[in-house]
Amino acid sequence: MPRLSIIIPHRNDDARLEATVLSVLENRPHDSEIIVMHNGGYSDPYDLAEELLVVEAERRSNSLQLLNAGVAAACAPVVCTMLDGVTVSSDWAEEPLDLLRAADEAVVSVGTRPAHAKGSTYGISTRALKSGSDLQRGRVELDKSTGACSGPHLACGFYRKKILRSLGGWNERLDVNVADIEMAWRLRALDIPVACSAHSQVTIDSNCTRGFTNASMKQLAELAVAYEATGGGATSAMGDLLRGVLAGNVALAVAWASGVMSGRATDEVKQRLKAAIQNLQAESQPQLKVYQRNDASSEFQRRAA
Repeated sequence: MPRLSIIIPHRNDDARLEATVLSVLENRPHDSEIIVMHNGGYSDPYDLAEELLVVEAERRSNSLQLLNAGVAAACAPVVCTMLDGVTVSSDWAEEPLDLLRAADEAVVSVGTRPAHAKGSTYGISTRALKSGSDLQRGRVELDKSTGACSGPHLACGFYRKKILRSLGGWNERLDVNVADIEMAWRLRALDIPVACSAHSQVTIDSNCTRGFTNASMKQLAELAVAYEATGGGATSAMGDLLRGVLAGNVALAVAWASGVMSGRATDEVKQRLKAAIQNLQAESQPQLKVYQRNDASSEFQRRAA
């Protein structure tokens, strides 16, 4: 059995996928498998089947469905999910794997560095998940590896497979720019330990960088209300709308305010947390402790239960 499964979804660009696959093959960690997930749109023109596993999912599968299907197909106890558009260098996986060998670690975030920009980010900032104003401005990334991280960027992250499966994977109805933020909220609400790898970094292209549309900003606002990062209802929506308009982005401000008003995600969040708690309890993993704390996350657990 391999120690690591690397899952890469095909997102309708053969050249981008193959650049990522080649990079991973050239810097392949010892005792690992590479799984390419596609929805019928990839024909493997270079006949890489001997080097990796090419799996066809349902025809209409989106990126998140492909990632979840890849986790189900993985053989290793640890999975690395990676978007096409990522390139890696030597020893990129060693520190995350070392961190996951520690008894308390369940998820590891790595640094992501845009190809034509300075600086790196290290996953989803815990501080941002508590701040409606930061979320509304789209400031969700952690810019220092020493800060508090609640989850990896969707572009690249390491997870214990049992954890991902117990959590139900990524929420497939969400936009890819929001799914990792929601996953980070879930990890934090359930007190699942997340480590940040200070030295492991990957390079991402523009197709992996975060960019909010009106639709994804509305989803983010709905989730912010559900996870109590901001208030819901008309009063909060009007205040947030005014703040967004004054900041100069009217369209996104309207989308955010609409999401705050809708409250659509609240019931779904409670159901997903309840199911995750039941799955985690059934797993009874000795390396995972779900703590009851006197803060918002314990409140989520009480409500979900």
